[in-house]
Amino acid sequence: MEQVNATQDFLGRETQRTAACIELYDVQGLWGGWRIYVEGLKRADVELIQPGMFERRYEFALGDEIRRLLDLFVENDFLTVQPGERLGIPDEARPRITLVNAAGDKWVVAKWAGVKDERFDAIYQALLRLEELTKTMDPVYSGPYEFET
Repeated sequence: MEQVNATQDFLGRETQRTAACIELYDVQGLWGGWRIYVEGLKRADVELIQPGMFERRYEFALGDEIRRLLDLFVENDFLTVQPGERLGIPDEARPRITLVNAAGDKWVVAKWAGVKDERFDAIYQALLRLEELTKTMDPVYSGPYEFET
């Protein structure tokens, strides 16, 4: 009997996956962090927020990275990831990953930074690798962090 992959069902057919969006939001007021937004095959926004809430933002087109990322979401069956819950520690980050399918349905998974979850962490690390693509780019914006509304 074939096991159902909830993430594969959520994303739909390969042709529908090109409309998927991914967001990593890992910004902590004291330490800064990252906001990485991937919009289908179109583009990626990588925001690096430093302590003091100073931001450098990069925008670029994606190649095959999006397919590899979506494959990683499916391989780790993102919709079934359930990191352990506990009370947060003061000033501890709580990264959040959001996956949006072609129909606009959202699935969000968050965890405290000190909680280990191999499947969440694999996706988190893959998203952070997009930052490496910005090393040779000039930012499209540098200045005070522009909070999302």
